[in-house]
Amino acid sequence: LKAFFQREGYESPPPDEIMDAAIGFWNELRVLTGTTGQTPQIGMYSPTNTTPGPRELGRFVELGTQMGWEAALKSIEIICDQTSEEFATQSSILRDRFEAHFGGLV
Repeated sequence: LKAFFQREGYESPPPDEIMDAAIGFWNELRVLTGTTGQTPQIGMYSPTNTTPGPRELGRFVELGTQMGWEAALKSIEIICDQTSEEFATQSSILRDRFEAHFGGLV
């Protein structure tokens, strides 16, 4: 993640606490989307895996620190199934897990 910010030309990356929270959140997204072998809770109806990768993690943190965390969360809601009922449930899970990792940091 630090390498992403160096490549993007940032003189200093976000604080370590933010980076650690983001990495923890991203690792949990891997579980929630079924990448690690568990039954997916997010993106269940997608024909392909919806887990965001390392580049999306960098963009998520960049967006969160520059534009706000609400905008960052909106940017990754695409991993949720898009039916109205499933989207509401899955985006709620996404936000709950974000709060669990970021808590009072943002």
